[in-house]
Amino acid sequence: MRKTVLEARLSRREALKRAGALGAGAVLGGAVTACTTTAQTPNLDVAILNFALNLEYLEGLFYLAATGRISELNQVGGNAQIVLPPGFNGTSPVPGLKRPE
Repeated sequence: MRKTVLEARLSRREALKRAGALGAGAVLGGAVTACTTTAQTPNLDVAILNFALNLEYLEGLFYLAATGRISELNQVGGNAQIVLPPGFNGTSPVPGLKRPE
């Protein structure tokens, strides 16, 4: 049997009402999920910056040792062990490298 126009409108209205309720439920469910606290993730920015800083220290040590000025690094202080290649102590420049004035 065919529905009347009034019955068809009521069913569309009911369908839209249900769809709206479903959409509102989805939005509220998402909001509740977004508001819950999650476990802290490690701060990768700090790790990257520490890596860059350590690389700068290594670069400085390399150039001071290559130019025979490692004593300047020893004067600054610190307790890091400095390991140089055998036969090289960092107090004289690498052969063929001019010592800066």
